[in-house]
Amino acid sequence: MRRVLSGRYELIEIVGTGGMAVVYRALDQKTGQEVAVKLLRPEFERDEEFVRRFSHEAKAAAQVAHENIVNMLDVGFDEVPYIVMEFVRGQTLKDLIRSVGSIPPRQAVTMVLRILAAVDHAHRNNIVHRDIKPQNILVDESGMIKVADFGIARVTNSSTMTATGDGSFFGSVHYISPEQARGEKADEKSDLYSVGVVLYEMLTGQVPFDSESAVSIAIKHIGETPRSIRELKPELPRALEQILQKALSKAPEDRYQSASEMAADLKRSLTNPRGGFVRNSAADAQRRKTRLRNACAVLALAAVLGAMVLIIVRTGIFDRYFYGVTVPSVVNVAEEDALRLLDAVHLTGEVSRTYSDEFAEGVVISQDPDAEAEAMRGGTVRLVVSQGSQWVAMPSVTGKTEAEALATLAAAELTHVTVEQAPSDYEPGLVLEQEPEAGEWASKVGECVIRVSAKSSVVPDLRGYTIEAAQAALEGTMLSIGNISDGYDASRPDGVVIEQSLAPQTAVFEETAIDLVINGERPEQYSALISFSVPLADMEVSIVVTTPSGEESEKFNQICSGQVQISLSSAETGEHRVRIYMDGTLMRDDFYDFQ
Repeated sequence: MRRVLSGRYELIEIVGTGGMAVVYRALDQKTGQEVAVKLLRPEFERDEEFVRRFSHEAKAAAQVAHENIVNMLDVGFDEVPYIVMEFVRGQTLKDLIRSVGSIPPRQAVTMVLRILAAVDHAHRNNIVHRDIKPQNILVDESGMIKVADFGIARVTNSSTMTATGDGSFFGSVHYISPEQARGEKADEKSDLYSVGVVLYEMLTGQVPFDSESAVSIAIKHIGETPRSIRELKPELPRALEQILQKALSKAPEDRYQSASEMAADLKRSLTNPRGGFVRNSAADAQRRKTRLRNACAVLALAAVLGAMVLIIVRTGIFDRYFYGVTVPSVVNVAEEDALRLLDAVHLTGEVSRTYSDEFAEGVVISQDPDAEAEAMRGGTVRLVVSQGSQWVAMPSVTGKTEAEALATLAAAELTHVTVEQAPSDYEPGLVLEQEPEAGEWASKVGECVIRVSAKSSVVPDLRGYTIEAAQAALEGTMLSIGNISDGYDASRPDGVVIEQSLAPQTAVFEETAIDLVINGERPEQYSALISFSVPLADMEVSIVVTTPSGEESEKFNQICSGQVQISLSSAETGEHRVRIYMDGTLMRDDFYDFQ
C-alpha cells in the first residue's frame, strides 16, 4: 500500500536521491495534481544540523517564485519533514549532456540565459544558491529550464563534495568556486563561477577540472587555469571563450559582478561571435605580461639582425646582390611611355584606372611611390591611369524601339540602364521617356532610365459584383481574375466582391490579373490567456502564434518588465503553438487551447 503524507500526498515512486533527502513523484489527492515530494531521510530526522539545513531549503524556496525555478507548493511534517514542489517531467541537464555529448553554442547560450534569469531573481531576493550544477537544473519536455534546490547545502560522500573551514561538506566539487574550495563564504559571484563551469561543460562535454579525489579537484579550482574551450573544440565562437575566461576568473572581483551583466555579454555573443567586447581585467594583465615578453624577444632578435646587416654591409655582400634605384616621374605621361620608363630602371608598373575630368584618357594621374623616392630593383610602382571624363551628352532615344535605344546608349558608354514599362496607347516597345533628357550630361557610372510603351487597359470597379458578373465585366479588356480570397464586410451582401487588388480607373498593362476578396461569413474569434514572467528589465517581447491550419503571425511586440498577462485572439479554435521571444531569443515554446 502506498504511503500518504498528512492524508494528502500519495507517494508513487522515487525519482531522485540525495545525501540527506529522497524525492518522490506523488499525487496531491486534494487537487489531483502530480507533484514532487522531498523527504528528509529517516536516519537524519534527529540530527539537528540536517533538520536545520532542510528547514533552510524550505525557507529559501519560499522566497523565490520564478518561471525558471522549481516552485515550492507546501511544507509539512509526517514522521519526517517534507517539502512539496511542482513536478517537472523531463531530465536533468547533466543527463542531457551525457546523452548528446555537448550542446550547440546557440542552444547552450539560450539555456544558460534561462539559468541566469533564475539566479538573478534569487540574488535580488538575497538568496545565494551555493550549489549550481547540471544535476540541479531540470529540462522539461518542451525545453524549459528549471533550477532546483535553492539555498540548500547538500552533504554526500567525499568524492563529490568539498570541505568548508569547519570540516563540513558543501556543494559539488566540480562546480564550486575557488573561494568555496578554500572554505570561505560564498556570494553571488560564486554562483556565477558555477554557471560558468556549467556552460563550459555544456559546450565541451567535460568539466574544466577533474581528478580521482575531491581535494585534487578543489586545489585545481584554486590554482589552475582551465583549458580553453577552443583548444578542445576550435569551432566554438571566440566570444564564448572570452566570456568563460571572465566567468572562471580566480578572483571574484575579476568575474561578472551580476547575473544580468553576464547575460548581456552572452546575448552579444549571439550577434557578435568573434568577441572583443568582454572586459576582463585578469586576461588584460596576462596579455600585458605576454606583450612585454614578446617585446623583449623582438629587441633581442633586432640586435642580432642588426649585427648581421652590419657584417653584410662591411663585407660588400649587400652591394653585390641588391641595388637601390630612384623612381622616375611618370605623372602626366602616356601609359605606354610610363611603363617603358619604369622598365628602363628595372621597376614594374601596376595599373588601375579611374575617370578624370583633368587628365586626358590614357594619361597617368598619380604614382606610388612618388618621383625621386628610393626603391629596390624589381619593385612595383602603382599607377592610376585616366579613363577620360565620365560625363557624356545624353543621346536622344525617345521614339526608338527598346533595342535601338539600348544600342545607342551603349555606343555612348552608358551601360547602367533601367528599362521601365509604362501603359500607353502607342505601339508597344517604343521609348516614351528618358532620364536624363537628350542633351543633358549623363555619367558613365550613373543610372539612365528609359520608359517603354506597353498595351494598357483601364481597371473597372468590380466591388459589389458576384464572381460571375466580375468575369463578364472583364471580357474584352485583356484583364483576368487572379487569386480569390474570403473576407467580411457587414455592409455588403454575401458572395460579392468587397476588395480588389487594383484600384478602379487605373491604367495597367494588358494580361494583368486582378485579385478579388469575396464577402463571406463573419469570422469567429477565439482566444487564450497567456501569462509569463520577463526575467530582466525592459526586454523586447515578441509573441508568434501558429494556428492549427499552419498560419503564422506575430500577435504581440512590446518592451516589457516583470509579470505579463495578455489575451491572444485567433479566427481558429483548438491548440495553437505560441512562441515567446525576449530580446530576440526564444524563451518559451508551448501549446495553448484557443476557445
